[in-house]
Amino acid sequence: MKIDKQMIEEAKQCWLIALEQMKWADKDRLESAILYATACEKRYMALLQAAREHGYTAWDMTKTAPRVANK
Repeated sequence: MKIDKQMIEEAKQCWLIALEQMKWADKDRLESAILYATACEKRYMALLQAAREHGYTAWDMTKTAPRVANK
C-alpha cells in the first residue's frame, strides 16, 4: 500500500470528526460513536506507523540541529 501525506491527513481528520460526533451523540448512539472514533484512531495510528517504517518523517532531519538546553 502506498502511503502519502494526504492519506494520513484524511485519516487524522476522520478521527477528529469522529471525536466531535462522540461529544454530541445521544445515549442510544454513544456506543457506536465510541467504536467509530476508536476505529478512526487506529487507522490513523497504523498509517503513521507504516509511514515511519517507510522512512517518512514530519521534517527534514538533515536540516535540523540538536538543541542544547540552557543551564
